[in-house]
Amino acid sequence: MGATPGYSRLFLVVTCAACIVLGMIGASTYRIDSATAPGGVHGGLRVSHRSVATETTAVALNPPSRHSSSSSPPPPAVMRARSEIDDSLAAAANFEREAARASFEGLIHVVRVAVKNSTRRNVTCSSRVLDKLEFAHRRPRPRELTTFGVYNQTKLAVSALWSVRTVEHAVLGPVPICLTPNVDLAKPFGAWGAFFINKTTKKRPSPLQLLPSEPPPHVAVVSPGVSASGYTITCEGVALTAGGCLWELSAPRPLPWQAAVPARIVVSLCDAWCKGYYHFTHEHLPRVALVHPLLVSGEAVLALPHRMNSFQQQFFEDILGIKRIEVGTVAGGVVLHPSPMRCGNTFSGTLHLFRRLVFSRLNITHRLSAQRGAKLRLLFAERSKGSRMATNYKAIKSHLMSRFQHKLDFNTTTGREHVMDQINLFARADIVLGPHGANLANSMFMRSGSHVVEMASMAKGNMCYYTTAVRVGLQYHFVPHMNGKDAAYVLAPELIERHIQEAIARISSAFDQNQQQQLSD
Repeated sequence: MGATPGYSRLFLVVTCAACIVLGMIGASTYRIDSATAPGGVHGGLRVSHRSVATETTAVALNPPSRHSSSSSPPPPAVMRARSEIDDSLAAAANFEREAARASFEGLIHVVRVAVKNSTRRNVTCSSRVLDKLEFAHRRPRPRELTTFGVYNQTKLAVSALWSVRTVEHAVLGPVPICLTPNVDLAKPFGAWGAFFINKTTKKRPSPLQLLPSEPPPHVAVVSPGVSASGYTITCEGVALTAGGCLWELSAPRPLPWQAAVPARIVVSLCDAWCKGYYHFTHEHLPRVALVHPLLVSGEAVLALPHRMNSFQQQFFEDILGIKRIEVGTVAGGVVLHPSPMRCGNTFSGTLHLFRRLVFSRLNITHRLSAQRGAKLRLLFAERSKGSRMATNYKAIKSHLMSRFQHKLDFNTTTGREHVMDQINLFARADIVLGPHGANLANSMFMRSGSHVVEMASMAKGNMCYYTTAVRVGLQYHFVPHMNGKDAAYVLAPELIERHIQEAIARISSAFDQNQQQQLSD
């Protein structure tokens, strides 16, 4: 790629853990039951406001109490004895199954109806001050909304909304595997007071461990609309959030409504931080899975706020087969806004749809398929400039390669490889070892049941890859050091060896259990 993908760039100022906490604060732990959720169910897919077969004009925006507390369902009793909290591995398997069942025929029909209606419409759109639908920050500001608040108000502001049925429970992540002596993860640590508890403990989990329930993956259909800075702007002047971490909308005045050709379909995506590998792959890129059939066929054009860098081009063109891409403020008769995600968060339903899309295009299996006696694969996920790596990292690597030469095959990635090669390396790995940073971002493509071993600062407490591991169904190992995020540190090679031994033992045990299950079936 010519340059390390994103992890050496200056604009990655805010750390992943900050992103996660920003995303979790204000996020609802509520559950929307299918019996009470707004909108009906049509062919296994939810469509707000109307049946997909109904042809109507855009719904006028008239939300009298749009920023009131009623925008979210009432909170359940604390944990409800955890009856609505899913185990992380089971939840990942459920999301994977739901992704496999997803059909996009309903979306294509809804979009084509919207295009047909747009050719009949003669409207004058507003260029007044824009009214943003925005996720709450870590410290909520006036007019900001919870996750479900944004979802519910989006349904009021758009022409139609198509969604995928998916798992809706909150997910309680397991306690990270930590073998460092005298480290108690049940006590708050790091800049954000992270802590982890066993599921049998009555204490309420921290926001890092308890991933809240989330709205179903959906696509808002705006007709006509304008894509600017990743936001989608409706004719009535409502700006749907781009998601991510920036909360910055830059749009020309007046908006180019005259360029909104009725038959033109536009997909709005990204913000300025998409230039960073972690933010791109975790906060924005997975949204493409919801509209991919329209993009790969050329029926829709992808609107980005900036020119593509090398890894973005490799993802869009080489992996996803998307060729029609425009940069800047783009108007369309129909603008599609895939469900946005909070800062530092890849919502599980959207993530599994995206994994399924990428895996199908690269012919990758979803789960570990280890064979008894076969060598497992260990991938060293290194940072090209050596930042955040242990001072004695070379000694650690040499020790592991010597100690496990008869049990493991070894590979190394520095992030300079083509994205397709990086994904394949992570997807083939049974175990990935690396320091904290975007060098671990591709762990989102690891197969469920594999292990990721992260060396990270306990003083800082950046746990964004723990969250990714929980959503994907990985076993997460935390190897803490007590210095700052970018400070020098030393780790005992024997400690890392114990983590690798633990991973091998757990993979072998899982293989044996699968074999016994198959025999009993």
